[in-house]
Amino acid sequence: MTTHLSSTSQGWLGSIEKKPTGRDLLTALPEAMTDPFTSPARRLEEVVESFRFSRDPLSLLEWATTQTGLADPLGEFTRHELEQTFPFYCHRRDACLRELVTTLKRSGELAVVQRLASETRYPSARKTLLEAIRTC
Repeated sequence: MTTHLSSTSQGWLGSIEKKPTGRDLLTALPEAMTDPFTSPARRLEEVVESFRFSRDPLSLLEWATTQTGLADPLGEFTRHELEQTFPFYCHRRDACLRELVTTLKRSGELAVVQRLASETRYPSARKTLLEAIRTC
C-alpha cells in the first residue's frame, strides 16, 4: 500500500517541492530540458524538439496536454488562456536554449549545436539556434 504524505508532514524538503499549478504549470520547462544530471547536449536536443509546438490550435492543445499531463487541458484552461500563456513558455524555452548554447560553446562543443541546427526539421528552431550561435 502506498501512502502519500502532505508537504507539511514531509518537513522542509516537502515544502520546497511544491507542484506548479495554473500558469506556472503551463510555462514550466520539462525536466528533460533542465535536469543538471543530463548532458547539456541532450538537454539541447530536448529543447529543439519542443519547437514542434506552435500556436496552431491542434499543436497548442498537444502542448498543453504534454505540459499538464491532463487528457483534456481544456477542462482546466480556456483556449484563450492557452494562447496567452504559450508565448511565456516559448520565452523560457528560448532562454534555456541560449543558456545551453553558451555552455556548449564554452566547453568546445559548438559542433553539437551546429549539427542540431542543420538537422532539425523545425525552421524556428534552426533560426533560434543560429541566432544563439552568433550572439551567445
